[in-house]
Amino acid sequence: MSKHPTATLLANIKREAKRRAKTTNASYNATLDVVAREFGFASWHAVTQGKNAAGPVPAAASERELPVDPVLRPMFDYTPNEDRPASELAQWWLKPFAVTRGDGSFDVRCLDGGAHDRSTWYGTASDLASAKEIAAAKLANWLEFLDQPIMTIDADSYSLTIGSLHPRLPRAVLATFESMDLLRAWLAEWEENIATHPERTAAALQLARQVVIERDAAAMR
Repeated sequence: MSKHPTATLLANIKREAKRRAKTTNASYNATLDVVAREFGFASWHAVTQGKNAAGPVPAAASERELPVDPVLRPMFDYTPNEDRPASELAQWWLKPFAVTRGDGSFDVRCLDGGAHDRSTWYGTASDLASAKEIAAAKLANWLEFLDQPIMTIDADSYSLTIGSLHPRLPRAVLATFESMDLLRAWLAEWEENIATHPERTAAALQLARQVVIERDAAAMR
């Protein structure tokens, strides 16, 4: 069923993102994406465009839905991410889960690419509520890290790329410049938009990654 965001839904997502960003010290921009996924959308940009969650990246576990002691494939934590079955990536990529320890506490983990062949340890919590908070905060921080532009230098150009949200897709190119001065000016505007117009940077991130997705799909035809 199609989900069309209402003004109330948009306001609720923004309000929740602001609350979490303040309590977890994660960026508002990254937290918007996390909360949008919890409401069933692919990203905050997808919310603003009225689109349903779709694509290679599954919805993140919501604050109320953290799988506990899931049944995982043998060697789950000893498999290079690029060699994982597509069904496993669809089920667990960027979706935190909890594992009960012998003393009743919970280890929070997530298959997010932080390690090349296993899930990343997010932390240990004494109760499930705390485990959910750890999952939400750590995932937001990781997405924020992936969204940070990194410079690459070619023979006659400079590019800014962002991290991939899927292990079988390469980094996405945000922009390419003929000079370092142009790159610096662009970055200054980018940082300003993060603070004042996060929806603009979210849209740019989404577009850059969508180009990679479409190019990969075309190559598979």
